[in-house]
Amino acid sequence: MTVEIIAEIGASHGGTEESLRDLIHNAAACGATAVKVQCYTPDGMTLPIAAPEFTCQHDPWKGRLLWDIYEEGAMPLDLLLPASDEAH
Repeated sequence: MTVEIIAEIGASHGGTEESLRDLIHNAAACGATAVKVQCYTPDGMTLPIAAPEFTCQHDPWKGRLLWDIYEEGAMPLDLLLPASDEAH
């Protein structure tokens, strides 16, 4: 039986290629055989509206627009191919 270990990078990359590359290498060094990232853009998640329905109500992001939070965590799609190449 083969066991695969998938490291969840999620939005921890901070949107930079260098950080994503480091996370991929760290995951491999810890024994991961694959990594998973979250690919989205803010416009696929919410609207840029300053209203209570679109504002985070809880810490640590209380008072911030959901759009801004999702924008910070989004992985630029142009990093996908370099990330895949790096992982192989």
